[in-house]
Amino acid sequence: MGPCLHAVALGGPLEVLELLTPIMAATVLLLSLACEHLFTVLPASPYFSSYSHTALSLAIVLVGATLAFLMVWTEFCVIKETSALTFMIAGTCKEVVTAAQPQRLTVN
Repeated sequence: MGPCLHAVALGGPLEVLELLTPIMAATVLLLSLACEHLFTVLPASPYFSSYSHTALSLAIVLVGATLAFLMVWTEFCVIKETSALTFMIAGTCKEVVTAAQPQRLTVN
């Protein structure tokens, strides 16, 4: 095993996440361009009808992507500092609260 592969293998989950996220993003972009024919669909979309709409749409996507990345990164940090069991219990509590919210909001 070469020194570069050895360093990546011992880097841990955060380093793997940092290494693979751009690769996965580029792969998904290329596959979506090839399969979904975005060059014909996007110009007709109202989300890309003007420069300001395009900038707003891209900003919303980037904010969502940043939040998703930070949530996964935080998950790794929590597991690293505590344990997977602690994280699973917190996740179960989150799911219970999330599932109860629509019912609480719709009850008069």
